[in-house]
Amino acid sequence: MQASTLRRGSAAVAFALLSGFSQAGTFDQLWVFGDSLSDTGAFSGVGGLPDGSRWTTNNAPLAVNVLAADLGLSLSATNTLTGYNPAGNNYAQGGAQSLETANQGPGGLNIRDLPTQISDYLKRSGGKADPSALYFVWTGGNDIQAVAATSDPQQNAAKVASLLAKEVGQLSKAGARLIMVPNLPALGNTPAALYLTIQKYAAATNTSGNSSAAIGAAWQKLSLASTDTAASTQTVTNDALLAASQALGGSATLQGLSDAYAQTKSGLNGLTMLFNSSVDAGIAQTGANVVRPDVAGLFAAVLANPKAFGVNNTLGTACTVSSLLCQSGAQTPGQAQGLSYVFADELHPTPLTHQVLGDYFANILAAPAFADALGQVPLASRQVIRDTLHAHARALDAAPRTVHSVGAIVGGGFGRNHVEAGTLKPEAIGTLGFDYQASPELALGVAFSGGKTRAGVGSLGSYKGDSLALSAIGNWRAAPLWVDGEVFLGNTDLDTRRNINLGPTYRAVQTASTRATQFGFDVNGGYRMQWGKVSTGPLAGLRYEHVKVGALIEDTLDFSAMRFGEQKVKSLVGSLGWNVATTAGRFSPYARVGYYHEFKGDARDIEAGLLSTAGNFTVEGQALPKNWGELGVGSAVNVAPGVTAFAQATGSFARDDGNFWGVNIGLNATF
Repeated sequence: MQASTLRRGSAAVAFALLSGFSQAGTFDQLWVFGDSLSDTGAFSGVGGLPDGSRWTTNNAPLAVNVLAADLGLSLSATNTLTGYNPAGNNYAQGGAQSLETANQGPGGLNIRDLPTQISDYLKRSGGKADPSALYFVWTGGNDIQAVAATSDPQQNAAKVASLLAKEVGQLSKAGARLIMVPNLPALGNTPAALYLTIQKYAAATNTSGNSSAAIGAAWQKLSLASTDTAASTQTVTNDALLAASQALGGSATLQGLSDAYAQTKSGLNGLTMLFNSSVDAGIAQTGANVVRPDVAGLFAAVLANPKAFGVNNTLGTACTVSSLLCQSGAQTPGQAQGLSYVFADELHPTPLTHQVLGDYFANILAAPAFADALGQVPLASRQVIRDTLHAHARALDAAPRTVHSVGAIVGGGFGRNHVEAGTLKPEAIGTLGFDYQASPELALGVAFSGGKTRAGVGSLGSYKGDSLALSAIGNWRAAPLWVDGEVFLGNTDLDTRRNINLGPTYRAVQTASTRATQFGFDVNGGYRMQWGKVSTGPLAGLRYEHVKVGALIEDTLDFSAMRFGEQKVKSLVGSLGWNVATTAGRFSPYARVGYYHEFKGDARDIEAGLLSTAGNFTVEGQALPKNWGELGVGSAVNVAPGVTAFAQATGSFARDDGNFWGVNIGLNATF
């Protein structure tokens, strides 16, 4: 938004994504279109404005600046009309609307509205949008201000909203794969709503000559007092209305001004809601892949609980002048009194508010990566179970059994699995099983496993998984050949905690629960060559795992709550390697090394959406690692007649998303 009263101009990510964390849906560029909420210097050098001039205090970073930084990208303004910085990637201009107008900005320059901004970009790109880029489109505040003054505001608001959706659809048709389109906050709750009311009421009561004094009187009350509680907010609002009505004089009354203000607020807020819902409907018709941040819900949360966001003034403005020209000091008198504001001027956010907005946008973009890692929790749990059963098989080799004997297996393990999203931590996953020596060559059995896996997804949050599994196992020995196999099914109950960290003070957690089911098989075999007490030879393996993670819906219904669609993870891993084993008294140590290749595990689409806004969006998740090596060492120990203990350590190397290690111990007992 550009003007100093509610006429035109409208108004995005600092969330230090975790170090070393690769976000689902990474982007190679950011393209921005919009109005003054995202204008990072389109009018640089015009009318004496400095480079990077912005509609906020001290020309501080806007939300889109923070977003670009979090994505590891640069952002700079461009203006096709003036030729300013033709290589820039931010086309937003203060005062821009969603339809073509003849409005002028600083220096009397024609404002390039949203259709022209997108047209300028597509001309530059040869009509094609980069599918690997993120597109950010945010207009509407100036549109609502304009239609509010027409004879049919509602019809015109819906019409303009459809034009905004049409421009989003144009980007999508040109190849844009992901477009962020925030909705609008309730404009009736901005300081400009009261100032506009004073102007209109002054005209209706023939006191227009005193309107400037009345606005100044209201500003003093609104901007130089704390409004961090509902009671103080109401008191300060009443004081401002009283001061303004007294400054107007004449036939103006407190009741008349109060009624007019209530009507203005209701009208503007109703238009905002209509505009937002109309944009939602229009976007749905385009089929575009759109992220729809709920800025309206976030703004309402700030007004309801300003202390949580580090704010103690929600009604006034930090600046005594337009935020485009505002510098801390004499132009921000309330700051010296310890006041922290939502608004820099009557329409534009302060740097703090932009920080909160930017963090919010980044949090939404990072959320699919948080959900993406859910599918790897059952895989990590299964790895511990698999290694326990492998160690059990090696212990069978150390203590051959008679036909028809029955054995018991008691074992467990833990480990760490470093993946793209963070660290998976299987903790004390135990296995209890029984097997039967059906013939000299073949043992058949069943095993029950269960335990906990915790996962830390950097600063995004964490998971806790409780896993249960049933495995049917078989071990076949016909020297020099051997084969071990298992088929399994299981489930993991998952509890998630996703962090919502906005600005320097707002901290919240979204929780949710879902269930993952899992089935698959694992077959390993090899050939053993014997030299005295040493046996060695090649081995090969093939395993398949199918994981289905249920949809996840977060519990606290507010501006941050999200939903994530069902996921399916399919992994088919083949391996080739070599193993060596020997005996030394009661001990039977062994070692193996292998090369592993993932034949499936491709990146899959992660579906996500906010519960408080319409529609879902998809981003591409992380593929499973394709190639790595594994090293395992262990030993079986005959501790008593019919009782063999085993211990094993396993780890990977050269895995492209991080390595894993695990430790397994247990006992085999024969009856």
